[in-house]
Amino acid sequence: MTAVFPSQGSLTMGDHLWSARKSAELYRLDRWGFPYFDVSAMGHVMVRPNLKAPSVDLFELVQSLARQNHVRPLLIRFPEITGDRISKLHQAFASAIARHHYPQPYQLAFPLKCNQERQFVEAIVAAGMPWGMGLEVGSKAELAIALAQLPLSRPPHQGSVILCNGYKDRGYLEMALLGLQLGQRVIITIEQLTEIRLIVQTAQQLGLLPRLGVRVQLSQPGHGHWADSTGTGSKFGLKMSDLMEAVSELRAAGLLSCLQLLHFHVGSQVSCLSVMRAAVQEATHLYAELLELGASMGYLDIGGGLAVDYDGLDSIDSEDGSRLDDYANEIVQSIGNICQQRQMPPPQIISESGRAITAHQSVLIFDVLNVTHVARSLPPQTLVSESVVTRRLRHIQAGITADNAEFVYREAIQLRQELLTLFARGQISLSERAIAEDLYEVCCQRLVSAFDAISDLPMTLRHLPQTLNSIYLANFSIFQSLPDVWGIQQSFPIMPIHRLNEQPLHRGVLADLTCDSDGKIAHFSNQSALGSQALPLHNLRGQEPYCLGVFLVGAYQETLGSLHNLFGPITVFQVHFQSEPYVVTQASPGDDVSSVLADLHYEPQALIETLRSHLEQAQQTHQLTSEQANRLMEQYCQDLRDYTYLKRR
Repeated sequence: MTAVFPSQGSLTMGDHLWSARKSAELYRLDRWGFPYFDVSAMGHVMVRPNLKAPSVDLFELVQSLARQNHVRPLLIRFPEITGDRISKLHQAFASAIARHHYPQPYQLAFPLKCNQERQFVEAIVAAGMPWGMGLEVGSKAELAIALAQLPLSRPPHQGSVILCNGYKDRGYLEMALLGLQLGQRVIITIEQLTEIRLIVQTAQQLGLLPRLGVRVQLSQPGHGHWADSTGTGSKFGLKMSDLMEAVSELRAAGLLSCLQLLHFHVGSQVSCLSVMRAAVQEATHLYAELLELGASMGYLDIGGGLAVDYDGLDSIDSEDGSRLDDYANEIVQSIGNICQQRQMPPPQIISESGRAITAHQSVLIFDVLNVTHVARSLPPQTLVSESVVTRRLRHIQAGITADNAEFVYREAIQLRQELLTLFARGQISLSERAIAEDLYEVCCQRLVSAFDAISDLPMTLRHLPQTLNSIYLANFSIFQSLPDVWGIQQSFPIMPIHRLNEQPLHRGVLADLTCDSDGKIAHFSNQSALGSQALPLHNLRGQEPYCLGVFLVGAYQETLGSLHNLFGPITVFQVHFQSEPYVVTQASPGDDVSSVLADLHYEPQALIETLRSHLEQAQQTHQLTSEQANRLMEQYCQDLRDYTYLKRR
């Protein structure tokens, strides 16, 4: 039976009965990680790009990089995993298209906002080439990347699509029309009525006919964290009256035949098929109406939103991929049925799935530097005389049961408050206060351990387990490497990448290096034994490294990171499975201190010269010897060259 928090650990099962397989179950690895992540008999996380490929021992890889003087934290990408994700999505749609005799193909347009870093984009474009994958952009800078990275098709205008979303100015539109001149299949999506006049003027001045799309606000409510990004009041898209006006303006300008695409979006992390079905049905009817109004049409862009199973609790994209087939089947069948009812030619289906394609390929690795535990055993009676209150706290430990737990807890709270009052009056020493606080923590541990599971705890005690969590100091910045944890309270799967054949004995939360109270991870959705308020973790062993991995971080985390406390971008590696053995390349080095300072317009050499002047003044006033000044200058210069994260001693 699993206990919540016994005095010697969080699980009563002995180490000799533990196994790597039990760790996989504990962290739900088989659910959110299949088929890319597994655990070896040695207790190490293994990575593979598909079921047929050989595996990479993640911990051995990290140790090998450490021997080459690559300091953690670091990010490791596995681009072939993205290739497998792209393949699975296209295969799901290909099967649905064949099943329903749908006459048009499917195409993925990868949204560059997921990650615009060069090596990342190059890898994903290469992976998508066999499928004719396109790109979705939302700014001039992203469009510049797409035009340069996406190969030209032969014959022109029949290859991958480039979808131009977001707000646009003349420069953006001129660049998009340049793409058309190059032979790219560029479609400019109208987000606001005010864009139409600018599109018309720019196209006329350049003497080109644009390819146009229109984004609409559906009545179908959104789903997921970004549910308000669709429907009435959303940031993007036209309401129905605006759509009719857009048709009128395009007709008046002689450009209605250029309107070829209808686009909608139902939010991110959409795991409910019924929501997607209703949105697709509404959008298909709108598509039919635009056809009847004289638009040429040809494409239905269903947007993104395909969910990723971050917690192993089931989503459209989970386990064996069967629900991914359901997702494609619902979309193809819904569109096909309406097209048949309305006797119109079916559109080519485009989706902008980004998170579901790229999340699995990246793993963040960092060290645990230190751990702070709550008191685990009764502190010895070292004082000559303890107060009556302290002696009472010491006494109530012995008789705790599930039956009297609530009564004991109320008494413990009262005794602790009395002790704080005595300390505030100067009637007990700091030494006794420290002993009393340890006694209170031990009492709380034993109160929780009197029950077999967290769910058995009385409501008055349900908050106690999280107050007993150990705090593991982690060598990374949430704001730099996991900004979604802070910004939208996203939970990523987190687990040790080694020692998984050992029983984890502690409930822990993670604290990062920043001087910010938000720099803490205290919610974990990928483990099944301790509830979401704690992560099962191991003891530290002196200077032996203890490495944790944060998985499924391939979407958005790199480009959204901030320089909070000036912890900079971390070192990134890419692992390629195309040859045997696998090949590791450094995609980008982590920033040193001088690079981060330069990003904020400090000149490192100017800082050095200013400090040199200060040191000279200090020597003249005999505050420093020349030897001390030289040592300080040498250390300052070394620190400027160092990685912004901490080095293990």
